[in-house]
Amino acid sequence: MSKAWCGSWRALGLVVLALAALPATAATLEFVEPADETVRGNVPIFVDLGPGNEGGYVTFYTGEASKPLKFAIATLANKEGLFGYVWETQSQQTNVTDGEYRILAIGYNAAGEVIGQAAKTIEVQNKVPTSQLPSAGIVLRYNLTPGRETMYQAKTETLEVAGGPGAEAADVSMFRGGAQAHWMTRVLRREADGTATVRNSVYSYSEVTSRGGRRALPASGRFVTYGVRGDGFATPHKERTEFNFPYAELAIDFPSKPVKIGDSWRSRMRVLVDPRTGRIDTVSATHTLASVQWYAGFRCAMIESTFDCGPYRVVLNGEDQAGEAWLAAVTLLVRQGKRQTYFAYQPEVGRVLRIDEIQDQRFTLELADEPEPQEAGAGGEITGAGYGGGPVAGPPRGGLPGAGVAGKPGVAAAAPAQETKDRPAGFAKGGPGLKPVTPKGGGGPAKATTEQEPIPFIIINFNRKMHTEIAQAYLEAGK
Repeated sequence: MSKAWCGSWRALGLVVLALAALPATAATLEFVEPADETVRGNVPIFVDLGPGNEGGYVTFYTGEASKPLKFAIATLANKEGLFGYVWETQSQQTNVTDGEYRILAIGYNAAGEVIGQAAKTIEVQNKVPTSQLPSAGIVLRYNLTPGRETMYQAKTETLEVAGGPGAEAADVSMFRGGAQAHWMTRVLRREADGTATVRNSVYSYSEVTSRGGRRALPASGRFVTYGVRGDGFATPHKERTEFNFPYAELAIDFPSKPVKIGDSWRSRMRVLVDPRTGRIDTVSATHTLASVQWYAGFRCAMIESTFDCGPYRVVLNGEDQAGEAWLAAVTLLVRQGKRQTYFAYQPEVGRVLRIDEIQDQRFTLELADEPEPQEAGAGGEITGAGYGGGPVAGPPRGGLPGAGVAGKPGVAAAAPAQETKDRPAGFAKGGPGLKPVTPKGGGGPAKATTEQEPIPFIIINFNRKMHTEIAQAYLEAGK
């Protein structure tokens, strides 16, 4: 027998041995969802490991057909005994483009041994082809028929928060936070000029703290009413009700003419600046009809909006790692705000089905205060230490206990680093207790502790990325 034949038989023998080593249940691993090869929106992906694999798990890998697969998720069985997850293909975070994708599922038993695998190829088709759209463009108008009711749910969360210059040792995670809400909009009546009165029944509206706790906000359980026209122009809620419920007002003003794919326009748009205080602002945003996509069975105009806004002076609160409450007044800027609005534009529908928004928020904390008097040290030695990214001769009162001032010793100079290492410098416990530095160009120079030495100040910068998602609840496809 030739060496080539011997090599072939050895290779075949290895394959046979490998197959024999797999348990009999390997043949039962199969995809249950998706059932179709063409998918869109939220795609359920589930496999069945077959009987006898309780306690096992499945890892999933996905990727474009022409690119390497990437790990997606590892999951245990659900109540039906299936293993899987829901793949979100319409989101700024996932950024999934239309095209062909491969999904690989690898099953493991309770001991962590591979028991089989299965692969599936699917086609993601969210976009409606331009050839199927009206040549003159589509008209964007809200359907304000009296009696119409729509349920919505919203969630704002911090994707990340990170310290910048001056906050290297600060625990800025206390400013994660967010908010959640659930409400129903009902069109009460429509006036002769086309303006409709819309009532929002707020079932729940709560602040989510940095440590995951919840606190009901004033609008929870209330009615919030405002006026709106078919083109989206809204009368501020303050003219009709005293309660602030920002989620109901995050709408876009539409152009008067039909729009085509790629067309842009500028109009005012309300944005939620801080979810925990409910602060909103009206900005001038640039809107682009990026595409028409299928969402929950509806043809939706997918509108991309970009905006910047600020600066704002806001008071932020939070809990440090020890569970203690802290407050600080900061300057807030929103850079590169991006919103995707899915608007079902058919005249019989005419409503927002989903909003997906990400804000890059930048914070600056400039604080100054006169240090509390300390006992004089021998020889005028400086035993305390400055802190922060800016020029610091000493900390503001209530900020860094024990840091020294020129010519005066600190109090237990070695101890404060342990007491405050997890707390942002310049933040006051239990109340602001701090004075913002006078902005440049106004108000004159800050007061001085001595004739020769200006008052110390600290500058802390940190960034926060906020994600807001508003979606119509209980969607029924095609209705």
